[in-house]
Amino acid sequence: MSYHKLWLLLGGIAFMMFLYTNNIGHIIMNDKVNALKTIYAEKMEDLKALLLSQEITSEAYNEKSCIPYRYPSNYSVPGVSRALKPVKMSCLLNQTCYLYKNLTAINICYEARTYNASALHDCALRTRRSANQNKSYWVFSGNSRVKRLFDAVRVIFKADGNAVDRVIQHKHSTGIVAHRHLPIYIHNYWDPLLEELPRRVKRWLAYPNESPAVLHIGIGVNFMKWSLNIYNELGQEDAAKDFKAAVRRVLPYLQELTKHTHVTWWASEHAMNRSVYTEYRKVWSRNNIDYYNNFLKRQLHGSNIEFMDAHVPLGDLYVKSCTDNFVSDNKRCVDHVHQGMDAFKQYASMLLNYICNEYFDPAYHHR
Repeated sequence: MSYHKLWLLLGGIAFMMFLYTNNIGHIIMNDKVNALKTIYAEKMEDLKALLLSQEITSEAYNEKSCIPYRYPSNYSVPGVSRALKPVKMSCLLNQTCYLYKNLTAINICYEARTYNASALHDCALRTRRSANQNKSYWVFSGNSRVKRLFDAVRVIFKADGNAVDRVIQHKHSTGIVAHRHLPIYIHNYWDPLLEELPRRVKRWLAYPNESPAVLHIGIGVNFMKWSLNIYNELGQEDAAKDFKAAVRRVLPYLQELTKHTHVTWWASEHAMNRSVYTEYRKVWSRNNIDYYNNFLKRQLHGSNIEFMDAHVPLGDLYVKSCTDNFVSDNKRCVDHVHQGMDAFKQYASMLLNYICNEYFDPAYHHR
């Protein structure tokens, strides 16, 4: 059965079931309704198989979901043929495209590339969207977790000896790395409460040639920390008001910025929350962190700003590992709040595959 005929049949069956369940189609006999339900279930299985088969056509390609379309050569899904279809770029940041095991994220939607210094430099030059941009400028802005992600990218960027750290004299700037010979700069700004970013974004909109090619944002846990007293007195919703207001203020400007900048916003990972931070256990609880992440995801829905949550389940594996056997070694567990560089190397790989893959493989596309 063709894809379109299958959808028409499913639609007709669903409509009949709707009439019946709303007492509009009371003339339909119970046995006929049950038969329709059986057919509906069977055809849904047919549709699922069709979507996951190699026979899926470009017409059937679902732009709004992250159904796995291609699998790594060393990975297979029992009973499902490997589909070599175009990969929607935003899926590279979505946790539905990964399996998580043994402190490793295994992607099941695409062939991940390993970016060395040379490939990263090449990608950075290609990310310039405007002809007026005479340099490639990447910005990381947010809290300590974003700083550690910047550090992971910086390590790759400097690996061949062609990039150096720059001296910084700015209270909100915590790092900048520049290529020795190419117009490429990667900058990190400390802005955990979203105080500086709105001003910067407005300037970038006024002077597009100064805007970054890539902007990666991460905030949340600091808002939770500073809302502790409000949380204890008035509850979760009131405690999150400042965070929600800050996000809503900057979003219209960020949406405008996406015309010439890749803008990504990543979800907060769950905290280890060990006894040393007992007073923050409620505000840094899994429930409260998910509350902030879900709000952010709803706000970004429908925009051109990509929400990154692919790292969260991987972070959970590190949280469990560090909680069960804590050793401060900077690789696995830095302290009782932060995962180590081993985790952030994988986070960086996810982000770089999202930003860069389209420049090296025509199977990837952004929209």
